[in-house]
Amino acid sequence: MVENIMQKNVMNGSVPPILEKPKVDSIKKQCEDLRRVFYTGDQLTALERDIERMYISEKLDKYENYKKRKSYRYKVKWTTSDFNRYQDQTNYRMNHTEYFGNTKPRFAPFDLDEALRCMYIHQDIEKTSKFRRIFSYFTDVKAFERGQKRSVF
Repeated sequence: MVENIMQKNVMNGSVPPILEKPKVDSIKKQCEDLRRVFYTGDQLTALERDIERMYISEKLDKYENYKKRKSYRYKVKWTTSDFNRYQDQTNYRMNHTEYFGNTKPRFAPFDLDEALRCMYIHQDIEKTSKFRRIFSYFTDVKAFERGQKRSVF
């Protein structure tokens, strides 16, 4: 992969002709997409992100139980990376400032409509009763609306 990118990338201060600019831009975009997929994986859908968030939440609960009870039944490794993903940070690796110059955490924007859609899908999967659905409208939706006020920058 690296060899193919190096053969197609303009390097060492070379400037492509103006007529080839669209081709160079498309190659740069393809290279950036390949790098992003290689280092961070494919982009997740909203439902997949919600399932991952649920998994991390369960992992945190299990870790808290282990801290309380000291039972190996609840033993799990909780890392800083898990904590940052739990908070929906987009730059959770916290790169060195000398190289990247950006240590301030950035959070993924919260989309209330998408979160509610995922909640209704989970309720369909679990075959939730009508009473629980109505009850969750008055409790969970209000919690989601409060979460929307979180600062993005």
